[in-house]
Amino acid sequence: MQVRFLLATPTFTCSKYRKRISAILHGPAPSLPACTMFLTDPGAVEALMARHAWHETPCGVPTSWEACLQHALRHMLDSATPMFIVWGEGETFFYNDAYVPILGRRHPEALGRAFREVWPDAYPVVAPAVAQAMSGHAAGFVDVPFTLTRNGAEEQAWFSFTYSPLRRLDGSVRGFACVVTETTDMHAWKRSDAALQDARLRLEAALEAAQVGIWNWNIGENRVYADANLARLFGISERDADGGPIEAFLAAIHPDDAVGVSTHIERALVTGEPFSDSYRVRRGDGGYRHVEARGKVRFGADGQPEWLPGIALDVSAQKEAEAELLRSERALMESEARFRVIANAMPQAVWSTRADGFHDYYNDQWYAFTGMPPGSTDGDGWNAIFHPDDQPAAWEKWRHSLASGEPYEIEYRLRHHTGQYRWVLGRALPVRGENGEIVRWMGTC
Repeated sequence: MQVRFLLATPTFTCSKYRKRISAILHGPAPSLPACTMFLTDPGAVEALMARHAWHETPCGVPTSWEACLQHALRHMLDSATPMFIVWGEGETFFYNDAYVPILGRRHPEALGRAFREVWPDAYPVVAPAVAQAMSGHAAGFVDVPFTLTRNGAEEQAWFSFTYSPLRRLDGSVRGFACVVTETTDMHAWKRSDAALQDARLRLEAALEAAQVGIWNWNIGENRVYADANLARLFGISERDADGGPIEAFLAAIHPDDAVGVSTHIERALVTGEPFSDSYRVRRGDGGYRHVEARGKVRFGADGQPEWLPGIALDVSAQKEAEAELLRSERALMESEARFRVIANAMPQAVWSTRADGFHDYYNDQWYAFTGMPPGSTDGDGWNAIFHPDDQPAAWEKWRHSLASGEPYEIEYRLRHHTGQYRWVLGRALPVRGENGEIVRWMGTC
């Protein structure tokens, strides 16, 4: 390719050239063809520049352009990196082929227009950087999002921009050049990394809240890599948590459980079956916490066990709750047993209902008096052995007590096991819980 520039005027000492030199330096630019500075086989944008009506722009025709602008344009047009140049007080806008996708529909009308007209929406944002560059100081932006058309479709991309002043030989600034670097891949990596970090933090928070620790044992090198939760759970130092031997972890297990844990690990290494065990580990205060552990051996290409990753869950609270529930159940059973002994020792018939009035307990005297099979009078079956003339009143009185919480008391005839009806006095009182609500009714007859 042939490059033709408008060359800077050399210095001649011969007097016959002095007038010519003066005319060149101080007079109007020579009248040369408009395409003097452009290549004979230009790129797409350069071809547009060669045909552009520059005489209608503040820059004037290319033959009048200053050498610093010509050199900057040549560098821009030859670059495979997206670039643009803003020149002069009119902020005339130049750009290269690589910048076209960023312009999108603004191309080709953007060529030769004022920078602020090309990017009217963005100009208020970039104006301070423009002013900084025009004052002789570099400026720029990092990771700016753009929607551009690429490969026939619109896509989101990110770019960084660097504004660098363009100076004359005397140091004065006439414009600035912008180098555009696409950061889409880096931005995507940052977003992926940020998402990964966020997921990791959320996982750590969830594991910590659930008191779950994670480990991975390199079997061949005998190095265990544990997270902070597992280190706290086992009381392991940071050093041992980052590649310490398995023995450091086994040492924290209760002596009565250690042999069983080792046996289960060996079985998993030999058979490949999942490792699963429950055991106690020593706390810092000398006590023990309950742990449930799960893991799965990973084998190498040679069939030998290489890794044993797994988790350990602190189930101390669950174990304590189970123990407390067992104690409560035992206490309740003992209480019920005492109650039954006392109730069966009483000469009267004793009965009890739920809060809703459902009869679910009668003592031995009830069944001895009525001759009814155990359980046959549960629910509302009791009403069937009341005298038919007394049933409506008994029901009305019982419903009133259930609704109001008032004590229940009524005389009625109850069928004896001999088939005869005998007068009895039925009484019941509500049993209230700590919040004052009725939890049961206890009655006699």
